[in-house]
Amino acid sequence: MKNSFKVAFGGIICALSATLMFCSSILPFTQYAIPVFTGIALVAVVIELGKTWAWIAFAAVSLVCLLIVPNKEPVALYILFFGYYPILKSLFESSGNFILEWLLKLVVFNAAMIAFFYAGLYLIGIKPEEYSLFGVNLPIVFLIAGNILFVVYDILLSRTIVIYIHKIHPYFKKMFKTDK
Repeated sequence: MKNSFKVAFGGIICALSATLMFCSSILPFTQYAIPVFTGIALVAVVIELGKTWAWIAFAAVSLVCLLIVPNKEPVALYILFFGYYPILKSLFESSGNFILEWLLKLVVFNAAMIAFFYAGLYLIGIKPEEYSLFGVNLPIVFLIAGNILFVVYDILLSRTIVIYIHKIHPYFKKMFKTDK
């Protein structure tokens, strides 16, 4: 596959991703869903071009979004987890060890969410004691709920990848005569 095609394909995915991320500022009720879908767009780059090109696309989208997206919360979610997770997922699942794979996935997710919490805490300046309601530590509750949602997200992402590989990739391969 020619490098010019790879650059063009990566550029299209990056433009689509940046546009989606910008929409999270226009439609604020989508600020948590759009980083998820934007990250899923990188699945096509991983499958069609490889992990190296996917990392380049992730970096490009992250930089562009930092510059143009007014609402930084979805950008932070994209940069801290949803943007690179599809790339890491492919690495983790190539290990062949199911327990290690899930352990790594959960460690990465929890580290990213804790980093997101503390980044928000220090950038916004909210006091930690304000995160308690009736004696319940809300960040812990959200992290537990987030882990459950993450497992669902990972399973759905795996199914999306299978659909892409079986339904879209053959057409892509035939249309562009790629060697993958």
